[in-house]
Amino acid sequence: MFTSKRYATKGICETISLDIQMVIWAMIDQWRQDRVTMDYLQVFELSIERRNSIGIQKVIHTQECPCKSATYYLPIIENPIKTTIWVIDSEEYCMMLLPDEY
Repeated sequence: MFTSKRYATKGICETISLDIQMVIWAMIDQWRQDRVTMDYLQVFELSIERRNSIGIQKVIHTQECPCKSATYYLPIIENPIKTTIWVIDSEEYCMMLLPDEY
């Protein structure tokens, strides 16, 4: 899974910075490299966590079947955001989208 061509919807391109998009694809690649059995739907919950009055991007990467979750803190992201991003593998292509675009 997640080896097909990769695309992003208009909503992603207009609202999610390229650095965040690249980090999400890298998280998927890391799970693939670690040979994690992956569900067709990967969910990324992004939020902002304050540390010493600095906003840090927090990302919770989850899937349902098999149930798995990982939390990441990304101080390298210049403009942290709060949103949910889905990545769906259709076996023909992989699509990054916002839930309201489904």
